[in-house]
Amino acid sequence: GASVPNSMAPGAAPVPLLGVQADTGRFRVSVLVGTKRPGGLDAILHSLSQQTRKDFEIILVDELWERERETREQAAALGLHVTSVSVSKPKASPQAFGFQNAWNTGLAAVSAAYVAIINDYTWVPPRLIEEVVRFYEGEGPDLPPREHRPWCILGFPVAQYGVPEEVLDRGQLMNRSALSVFRRHLTAAPSAGGGFGGGPWEVTDPLGPRDSFWEVFKPHWFWDGQAMIAPRGIFEALNGFDEVLDYGNDCHMQNIRDRAVLLGAQTWLAPAAIAVEEIDHHNWFPQGESREFLMFNRLIKDTNLELWDRLVCRIREGKYPLRAVNYGFDLRDHYAARAARDDGEGAAGAAEGTGCLWSASPDNWRCHLPDYVPA
Repeated sequence: GASVPNSMAPGAAPVPLLGVQADTGRFRVSVLVGTKRPGGLDAILHSLSQQTRKDFEIILVDELWERERETREQAAALGLHVTSVSVSKPKASPQAFGFQNAWNTGLAAVSAAYVAIINDYTWVPPRLIEEVVRFYEGEGPDLPPREHRPWCILGFPVAQYGVPEEVLDRGQLMNRSALSVFRRHLTAAPSAGGGFGGGPWEVTDPLGPRDSFWEVFKPHWFWDGQAMIAPRGIFEALNGFDEVLDYGNDCHMQNIRDRAVLLGAQTWLAPAAIAVEEIDHHNWFPQGESREFLMFNRLIKDTNLELWDRLVCRIREGKYPLRAVNYGFDLRDHYAARAARDDGEGAAGAAEGTGCLWSASPDNWRCHLPDYVPA
């Protein structure tokens, strides 16, 4: 692949952030989750409910509109603040897939200074929000200089765990209303048995990368696909995820990392103490092109990794825009509209909203926020 060296040497000043900066109101972190599969939300909701720091909001982009009510009810029962539950905005691109479009749908709704991008079927450790805020706002010898932190993006070590067959409820695998595909909700980390009793689940892919056992934040090139954090201003400067990459179904975090580095950002790796745990869903159906297989997985032929390798080279040659064009979608418009609304209503009142950006029914799309309309 096309490796892009970190362009910001120690002491170097990055280019200024564009447009509106992130607010410093009620929430410090916006947790953005994208999903299109049954299940996978019990791990997210229960692990977030166990956070040691509570000043975060949840933005959920979920193509399975049938489970919106149950999602909100479960989140409320766990004491979580869900700002938005939404299907993806209507696609403007002609591409076959829509993951980048989905993430951009969620980015238009975030309000906090820092944005956590988290995949479904992920268990996050209880100190994740606390350590993210410490990384960007705290003190410590393992942290970057304070003036660099608005331009730091953070990746996480990942360990993957197989699901015991006796825990999996195969009858839920195609249930579009299911928050969980287990016999009951996952309430503990897979490394702790998932809340089902017994010992840890089997590790199917060990903690990576090789040096992730360091107990400090450290500069690093490693990236994985389960979780990443960046200041909201970086997403605004890049105009979010590049929807051209909806040609395939991969590398959504990698394209943010590469473009941010070309803009002057640093990449950092979180310590092993806040590694995330991925639930291995890749072997629940036979390999092939069946509807069941494609619900949970993708085919290698559908990847966009090679396309991104070519595009990042074209960016470096000045032949492709670094800031995503995204068919007229522009995060600056949405953040400016949010800032104007907050000025009128007060940030605390705006943060209490529980509407969704886009909502789907079998018959129609409908827009719920007047400042968010397709280009």
